[in-house]
Amino acid sequence: MRVLIDTNIALGILLNNPAFYANSMAVFVCAEQQFLSGYISASAITDIYYIAKKGLEKPPRAMP
Repeated sequence: MRVLIDTNIALGILLNNPAFYANSMAVFVCAEQQFLSGYISASAITDIYYIAKKGLEKPPRAMP
């Protein structure tokens, strides 16, 4: 079975979102164990990078 992995599935794992992490990880585990063929579109890669970078950056701190 071929599966197109949505941007939100990848972000659920990268950003450790508790609402989506378990289900998102299940998709990647199935792909890793070759129960399915997982694909991510080229445009999703750039979206994932941009959103994950914003989500993982530390917020600016106020100067003392």
